[in-house]
Amino acid sequence: MSVLPHIRCAVYTRKSSDDGLDQEFNSLDAQFEACAAYIASQRHEGWRHLPARYDDGGLS
Repeated sequence: MSVLPHIRCAVYTRKSSDDGLDQEFNSLDAQFEACAAYIASQRHEGWRHLPARYDDGGLS
């Protein structure tokens, strides 16, 4: 049985305009949740989700 190395995964989200960013749940949140779910699905491969969140909202 081989031990897989841990792969640390950060999530970076981006939206080029600030339209809709004031909503309680916006596209940055949706992007983050989708990425976090994918990282979780790869946990058996050694992927680990880093707790920090990197959002660029309203930047182009």
